[in-house]
Amino acid sequence: MKTTFESIAGHPALDLVNTQDWRFRATGTEERLRTYDDLLRFTEQSELPTPKQTRELRAKASARTLLRSRVLREALADIFYGQGSSAASRRTLERYVQAARLKQTLSWRQSPRLEWEWPGEQDPELPLWALALSASERLTSDAVDKA
Repeated sequence: MKTTFESIAGHPALDLVNTQDWRFRATGTEERLRTYDDLLRFTEQSELPTPKQTRELRAKASARTLLRSRVLREALADIFYGQGSSAASRRTLERYVQAARLKQTLSWRQSPRLEWEWPGEQDPELPLWALALSASERLTSDAVDKA
């Protein structure tokens, strides 16, 4: 059965946190990112990688990337839910953002504008990088004051 993701939080970083359902339920949580394909469907639904990138990545299923996305998710949950969040969570997000930035290059897309792009579009880590950058953009914007 394929998992359907609800995009109700208004931002992919917040929706990622919600992939751990029932986080505060006494009887336990429900994992919604069970497979790498779940991660790809989530990021595709969030319009982070392009449909072409998602198709190419599907053939490169990565359990490592799935586990790393869960680590990122829990760091974000600590940051979004926590009062001040832990330094470890901030370092986790920073590490993933830095890794993502190292993989990007600036290219001319439509003059006179430059855009960041992923030359390694087939790298299985692409969904993780996109989520980390999306979270960073949210957390460093004025929108974080409205969350």
